[in-house]
Amino acid sequence: MSEKTKISIIVPIFNIQTYLKETLDSILNQQYENLQLIVIDGGSSDGTLEIVNTYADQIDYCVSEKDNGQAHAINKGLAVADGDIVNWINGDDLLEPGALEILHNAYLRNETAEVFCGLLRIVDEKNQKVLKEYSQFVGKTVDDCIWNTQIAQPSTFYKLRTIRNLGDLNESLNYVFDLELYYRYLTCLGLGKIVELDQPIARFRMRMDAKTTVDAKCFKFEKNAIQLHLAESNNIPLFIIERIKKEISEHSYRPGEWTFRYFKRSRLLLVMSERYVLYALKEGNFRETWYYVFQLAKSWRSWKVLRFYGIFFRVCFHSVKAIRISNHS
Repeated sequence: MSEKTKISIIVPIFNIQTYLKETLDSILNQQYENLQLIVIDGGSSDGTLEIVNTYADQIDYCVSEKDNGQAHAINKGLAVADGDIVNWINGDDLLEPGALEILHNAYLRNETAEVFCGLLRIVDEKNQKVLKEYSQFVGKTVDDCIWNTQIAQPSTFYKLRTIRNLGDLNESLNYVFDLELYYRYLTCLGLGKIVELDQPIARFRMRMDAKTTVDAKCFKFEKNAIQLHLAESNNIPLFIIERIKKEISEHSYRPGEWTFRYFKRSRLLLVMSERYVLYALKEGNFRETWYYVFQLAKSWRSWKVLRFYGIFFRVCFHSVKAIRISNHS
């Protein structure tokens, strides 16, 4: 019988004693024989380390020291990981029973695959009720994936060498480093080596005090900062870039190396035109408005026709109205 695929699981933690035991149990109860469990603690001051110590003989690597944020902690885990595939499971999330066996079988069936996307179950804080189930969005094109992003990080595993080739996680991000990694993967390597699994792999716990809930605006700012980088790197007109900047508060995003082999500038223009056409119209900026209309018209087949013509006639109406007002004044 061939050896099991080696799977590395990184658990980045900080003051998470309430949920940690359930998380570690969900990983170790898989009874998967070729698991590498890595625990990276950011210097917890509650009972987190006491819980970790009870699992000492089952943890392959553990360190507890101050870090520079979650992405830094995960990168520290990636540096010591040596599995074939890898993911991180936060200290309040869980693996579904049999998840690692599902991933092992998928790995064997798809030798050239780079990413494995399973179903993610969103559960309540007590892990008693499934609120929602979905997988990471994989569209027909890279552009569809980027502009209709649905991230399911706990149930999405990468080949370790793939993440290392991409340059690990971007430590300048505090909230959407998983999204940025997926974007970099898509623009560099495309969709051909992503495998979608129709089985549940992990659970994400909805907590009222989690940063996903408390810092929702920060998630949006960082996501917009990434989109700003996409625009600036693909010669998007300056007035569009200025509009994106208005949607961003202060952020610390420092883009690393990106490859845009599978990224289409035309699709970015279409998305930005759809986003900003009505804003420009309301402001009375008709020159900019007509630019957006022209971009949308060029790609009318990818649009819902009625929606396009609805915007088109609104632009025409307001343009004529503005001209009449101007003539009377």
